[in-house]
Formats: sequence, structure tokens, C-alpha cells
Amino acid sequence: MNNFKNLINKSIRNYSTNVTSKTKVYELKTYNISANNIPSFFELLGESKDSNRLGTWVTEMGSSNQVISLVEHESLDDRQMSEWNTKFQSKVAKLIEKQESLILREFPWAPFQKISNEKSNENKVWELRTYQSKPGKLGQWAIDFTNGFTERKKISEPVGVFYSEFGPLNTIVHLWPYKSFEDRFRIRDLALKNPVWVETVAKTTANLDSMESKTIIPVKL
Repeated sequence: MNNFKNLINKSIRNYSTNVTSKTKVYELKTYNISANNIPSFFELLGESKDSNRLGTWVTEMGSSNQVISLVEHESLDDRQMSEWNTKFQSKVAKLIEKQESLILREFPWAPFQKISNEKSNENKVWELRTYQSKPGKLGQWAIDFTNGFTERKKISEPVGVFYSEFGPLNTIVHLWPYKSFEDRFRIRDLALKNPVWVETVAKTTANLDSMESKTIIPVKL
């Protein structure tokens, strides 16, 4: 009986520790909206004044009529209490044709870089790259990627590299800023002349099932 009570007490202590500590997460929201409704959606988005919203973009290439937002939450519990979820979600529901939410965590070797007004103004074109790793291969992908990441950062850096916690599992997300479309081509051409990065691309690609690229344009609300 004493052993059973000790086990219960230990479980309670562990639970208390878990609920008082917070694990920061990021939420990538994708909204499919008809072109006619996008201005009204942006108007409501601007009214929400969500301080946790890190950036908002509209798709230019790869998909059409999509609005993408990246939101930071100190924890998943805090997400439930966000102003957007409690006040504005019902208002925008009639404007949205489809909505997807991907809960992400950052890789420790690529901590998220805050998107300042200067960075947003300077970089007119962004690229959202999404990869689906083979089941059980996410860890190997990360090992292979970090082997060449230092070399890649010498040319340009992403603001974040994430992996999915909820939503489609084994998903990897990169967010890269560029000054222009030509700047993107120039930087990627430079990267592919680096033998270390070329080897990294070959190794990481072998552990992927799919890849998707969207060109997105930042929106000022």
C-alpha cells in the first residue's frame, strides 16, 4: 500500500512540474480565402493586434489566395487563451474557405530570429519551404542538415527551422527572407557552388518523401 501511495505522490509531483513549466511553440496558420474576401480578412487581422503574431504573408507563387501567419505561444495552454482564438476566430470564419494549423517547435541549432520592422522592410520576398521526412528519419535528416548548415549560413540565414509537434508529423519547415526574386536566385546559385552544401542537399533529400516551396510576400497590417 505504501508503495502505491508513493507512486501516486510521485505522479502528482511530476504532473505539477509539467503544468507549471512552459514549452514555447510556434503555430503556422494557413488560410485559403477567396480573392474578394482577402481585404476584409486583413482588416480583421489588423484589429486583433495580436502581439504574438510574428509575421503575416500572402502567397505569390506555389499556391494562390492563401494568407499565412506565424504565431508564437509561450505554451499550448496559452494558445487557447489568445485574443485571436477567443474573440476573432468566429468573426473571420465566414471569410475562410479552408484553414490549416501546424504546431511547430524550433530546432535548438536554429533558434527563431525575431522579424524586426527593418528585416520585414528590407526583405520583400520570403520563401516557405516544407519538407516531409520519411518515418523515423527526422533525426537523421537533422544530423545531415547541421553538417552543412554552418556553410549555408555564410551566404544567408533562415529566420527559423522548425519541426512539427501537432498536425502532419515528420514535417520540417524553413522560412527564408530575400531582398527580391533575383536575390533568391543569386543566393541559391551561390549555395549550390559550395561542395559542402551540395553534399548536404544530397544526403538530406534521401531522407525526404516530399518537398514544397511557396513564395510569400509580407503584409503590413
